[in-house]
This record gives sequence, C-alpha cells and structure tokens, in this order.
Amino acid sequence: MLRIVKTGIFALSGLALLAAAAILTRSAIEAPPPLDPAPLIARAAQYDVRIKRDGFGVPHIYGARDADVAFGIGYAHSEDDYATIEETAIAVRGGLAAIKGKEAAVSDYLVHLLRIWDNVNARYETGLPADDGRVSEA
Repeated sequence: MLRIVKTGIFALSGLALLAAAAILTRSAIEAPPPLDPAPLIARAAQYDVRIKRDGFGVPHIYGARDADVAFGIGYAHSEDDYATIEETAIAVRGGLAAIKGKEAAVSDYLVHLLRIWDNVNARYETGLPADDGRVSEA
C-alpha cells in the first residue's frame, strides 16, 4: 500500500513539474520582444523642454512651443504617477475590464458603443488643426 502511495506522489510531482515547464516555455515563446529604447529616445530629442522641480517637488515646465511643454507635462507626469497613465491608456482603448474586473465593463462598453476609436481614426489626420495634433502626439 505504501508503495502505491509513493508512486502516486511521485507521478503527481512529475506532472506538476511538467505543467510548470510547459507554462514557463509557453510564456517565454509568447513574450513580446524586448523594447528598443532608441526610437523613443530619438523622438524625445526633438522636444526642447526644461523641467524644474521646486522645493515641494512640483514640476515647472518650460518650452518654446506648445508641443515641447506637452511633452514635458507627459514626462513629469510619468515620473510621478505612471500607473494612472497606464490605466487611462487601457481605459480609453476599451480594455479596462481585463484588469479591473466586471465593474469596469460599463466603461469598456461605452468606448465600443460610441465607436470612439473609429471616429478618432477617421478624423485625426483631417479633423484636427496641425498644432493640436503636434501637442497630442507630444
């Protein structure tokens, strides 16, 4: 009887190891490629912005153009609270329920119901003044 129990435990341990190996292998195969920061650094170099923080840590942002200042605002905000930026980006794409659960499904439903991205994609190039487009891209 003890031999049967030992064999069963050994078999279950082997199955658990096999399952863990399969999960890790699948994760490694499906993982996105590592991010190459070079294109992001090149895009950031096109903005002339200075961010000075006062004694309270409040950023004061200076730039020659609105796009420069917009980039500085985004940069300072990402230094201070990147989690909110990430969550907002997911929410406006209609995927908040995937991380927040069914309570966020109403938000996702409205994004899809109002066809927000269809409208943005259809009108972004032609419906925005050039300055506004540069600010939003910064």
